[in-house]
Amino acid sequence: MVRFLFKEELDNLFKVLQENNLKYYVIFKFSYRHGLRASEVGLITLKDLDFNTHRVYIKRLKNGVSSLHPLPDDEISMLQEYIKSYSPKDILFYGKYENVPVSRKTLDRIMKIYGGRIGIHPDKLHFHILRHSLGVHLIQAGVHIRVVQSILGHRNIQNTLIYTQIADTYRDKEYLRAIKESGEII
Repeated sequence: MVRFLFKEELDNLFKVLQENNLKYYVIFKFSYRHGLRASEVGLITLKDLDFNTHRVYIKRLKNGVSSLHPLPDDEISMLQEYIKSYSPKDILFYGKYENVPVSRKTLDRIMKIYGGRIGIHPDKLHFHILRHSLGVHLIQAGVHIRVVQSILGHRNIQNTLIYTQIADTYRDKEYLRAIKESGEII
């Protein structure tokens, strides 16, 4: 079963990152919103951002489908603050050195530090969980499966359908919890 962060866990993660580490707050939030794999984070360059048209070009690996994604106003503001603070030259999200993308190891380490600090279960303390969380959250929000497929860059719909199973399991647990707590109301 694929693990994901509940919305409250995700909100708490973003909050602790925002309060303590602007660089990784932006990287994590951007990666979640666009369903990036750790290896795709370092592929984003300044040239991929178009603040005028509110778009970003997302390059996919693992035979995924690269595409343009929308950039909401709050994300543009967040990216502009990041660019002003960190002055990237080409690679948007660099690691220790400007010309070297941030590594998966670093992203996992940051997840363990800040996720652990707020009590996220150790089994969920890896960067890739942000991608899984987006898939589940989009399905839970009622987004059409083909849109989720496109956002995640899946060529094969079967790779996207796993998120419907997770969302259904979560729905069933919440439904049974509601019945138990409501007594005779439901």
